[in-house]
This record gives sequence, C-alpha cells and structure tokens, in this order.
Amino acid sequence: MEKEELTTIMKDLDDMAMRMLQLMKEYIDVKRTLEEFIKSGALHLAKSRYIMGNRTVSALQLPAEDSNEFTALAKVLSVKDSSDEIIFDLNRLSLSDFSKNVKSRHPKPDKSGSEETNDLNNCIQDPLKWFGVLVPQNMRQAQSSFSKALEYVIQATNLQLEMARLKVNYESKLDKKKKILDLNI
Repeated sequence: MEKEELTTIMKDLDDMAMRMLQLMKEYIDVKRTLEEFIKSGALHLAKSRYIMGNRTVSALQLPAEDSNEFTALAKVLSVKDSSDEIIFDLNRLSLSDFSKNVKSRHPKPDKSGSEETNDLNNCIQDPLKWFGVLVPQNMRQAQSSFSKALEYVIQATNLQLEMARLKVNYESKLDKKKKILDLNI
C-alpha cells in the first residue's frame, strides 16, 4: 500500500516539476514580450515628444488632483475561476463608449433619463486628447504599446500566482513523501 502511494506521489512530483518548468518558460516569454512593448511605447512617446515639443508632451498634460474626474479605460479585476483560485482579468471600456460622448448636431432626447449613464459618458475621455486634438501617429502607437503591455502584466501576474500555488502543492507532496520514507526506515 505504501509503495503504491509512494509511486503515485513521486509521479505527481514529477508532473508538478514539469508543469513548473513550463510555467517558468511561459513567464520568461511573457516578461520578454512585456519588455519589448514597454520599450516600444517609451520610444514612440519620446518621438512624439520630439515632434510636438517637450512642453507639449509632459506631466503637465496629465490630470491633477484638482482636475475633473475621469473614468479609467482599463481596470484590473480579481475573479475566482472554476477551482476557486483567484486570477486577475482586465476589464476595458470599448471604443463605442467614446462615441456616446460625441455631440450631435441634432441631439435626440434621452429616453432613459438615467443620470448614472450621463455621468459615465461625461467622464469618459480619450487620454490622447490631453495632449491636443492633432497628436502624431507615434503618440497613438505609444498608447497601443502601453495598452498591450498592460495585458502582458496581467498575464505575468496570473503565471506568478499559478507558480506559487504549484510550489505550495509540490512542497506538501514532498512532505508526504518524506513521511512515508521515514516510516519505512
């Protein structure tokens, strides 16, 4: 009985070790891709700063504490998956939300009358507009690169969580193996 249990525990340990190596490889690949997107975004931001001038692209264009409220275009949510493990997910507002904020020459009366949707529409703002109406293409590419980098940050975090859970399971199986071997001695 103990020999069969020891064999299954050792097989589980081998499987967990292989899974950990796969997760490490995925994590390294994600971190490498993340680094590329951040580097690309910073380079495009520097190019747009060169094109527009250093006073036009600076921290002064970012919202301050006393500026109007705005809604984040992406939010990180923690959710539980099917096995009750916590994972992180990215919730983005779609581009169609921007079109709600555009004024029409012939406004239609709002039938819903909901003040919450009006407040949300007034708060939605494209961050590129903070730097002017005509921003260079490099600024849009920087926004896209940083947006993709955010997705890879979430992916890297989820991989780290999975590796930590796997490590805890591996250590518990290792302790079981040691106890069985100590009983046999």
